[in-house]
Amino acid sequence: MSTPQLPRPTASYIKNLRDREAEKAAEKALEAKGRREQREREEAAAAREREQAARRREAERAADEARRAADAAALEEQRRAIAAEAEAKLAAERAAAEETLRAREAERLAAEEAQREEQRAAAAARKAAQAEAARREKEAADRRAEEEKARRRAKAAEATAAKKEAKAKNNKAKKAPSAFALEEERRAKAAAELRAQEERAAQLAAEQEAARRAEREAAELAGAAERAALREDAELA
Repeated sequence: MSTPQLPRPTASYIKNLRDREAEKAAEKALEAKGRREQREREEAAAAREREQAARRREAERAADEARRAADAAALEEQRRAIAAEAEAKLAAERAAAEETLRAREAERLAAEEAQREEQRAAAAARKAAQAEAARREKEAADRRAEEEKARRRAKAAEATAAKKEAKAKNNKAKKAPSAFALEEERRAKAAAELRAQEERAAQLAAEQEAARRAEREAAELAGAAERAALREDAELA
């Protein structure tokens, strides 16, 4: 059995077929070009987006760095302010402590000077009391010496008078005095002796009273000096 033969394509058919293929190829080229241009546009947009994102990130990074620098500067300024305040406070406390120490030292020196002045005053008072006691003792001794001299002069005068009286009596006896004259002489002698005894007793009493008075005054002065010393010791303690 023989195979049927297909009709042979004509030139127009071939031309049309080629034109359709060329159109398809052109359409494909256009589509490829469109896709390529779309990709390029998308890539350009993506590049712009990436660039914008990079710029945003750079701006954000710069802003972050600026904020961090500002925060660091603020912290540093705050730290310096705190340090300056602490230093000023410490300086004020040191100045106050030094002023307190100076005031305490001045008070201590003033107290020591006052204590020394009191000690000098007490010593001067003791010396004055001792000098006064010595002066009064010397005066009492001088009075006793003068009284002793007076007694000796009185005794000497009495002895002289007695000698004169005895001499006169002897002269009278030589002239044979009467019994009445002898009695008068005896009475006069007894009266003179009685007066001398009374004077000696009065003088002794006066001397004893002066000695007791001097002892009392010396004791009072010594007591005052002792009280002053005890008061000074108590104040020092």
